[in-house]
Amino acid sequence: MYPEQQPPYPGEQQPYQQQPPYQPPQQPYPGPAYPQQEYPQPEYYPGYGGQPPVSAPPPATAMPPTSAVPTSVPPTSVPPGYPSLAMPGTGATGQPRRNNTPMIIITAALGLVTVVSLVLVLVTINGLHGDIAAARADLTARQAAAAQARAKLQDDFQKADLQNKLAQVQALTSAAREALIAWGNSQNSATIKTVQDAINKCDAAVLDYDAAAAEFPADILGNLPGKIDTTNPDTDCSRINGS
Repeated sequence: MYPEQQPPYPGEQQPYQQQPPYQPPQQPYPGPAYPQQEYPQPEYYPGYGGQPPVSAPPPATAMPPTSAVPTSVPPTSVPPGYPSLAMPGTGATGQPRRNNTPMIIITAALGLVTVVSLVLVLVTINGLHGDIAAARADLTARQAAAAQARAKLQDDFQKADLQNKLAQVQALTSAAREALIAWGNSQNSATIKTVQDAINKCDAAVLDYDAAAAEFPADILGNLPGKIDTTNPDTDCSRINGS
């Protein structure tokens, strides 16, 4: 290739070549003429053949090695009104996100323990209420039974007629004493049998009274003795020296 045919190098001055003016197309048929438009002329750059200079490409910069690339990316500023962006695994401020799973598990376990404790307390309270109700019912039943037994005991006391039995013992004691006095005045050996019969009847009345009175407590007996006093002259059946 000849030197005059070689393309110009960047920065080399070339003779300016005037471009022919733009000619609009001619209308092929009669009619209204095309509107004439003015087109801008290319700017002239002296020394560069009328073309703008071509700047040299910037020098290539070597990429840093992989080990030099930072592992973390600094947070970028976000215009107001837009949500901030965060790297995966980090919070809204770019800090590493905390793992809250253990705390959630502990909280759930504490809540479960609390619920179970409340259920146990409620069950215990209900059981206590049931025991109290059962105790009250048992006490009421016992009181009713005691009242019935007391009423039956009063009725049996009235039927026992201890007052008349005591009076009979006193009367038989007097009869035995009179028989003994009569035997002592007559000195008849045949009348001793009458004295012994009177004493035996009095002893039988004493045993009858003691057996009937033994079934009743002192608060029911009142002024009546729980047992015949054989040392009392009124109820001793006329025994000599308590024999």
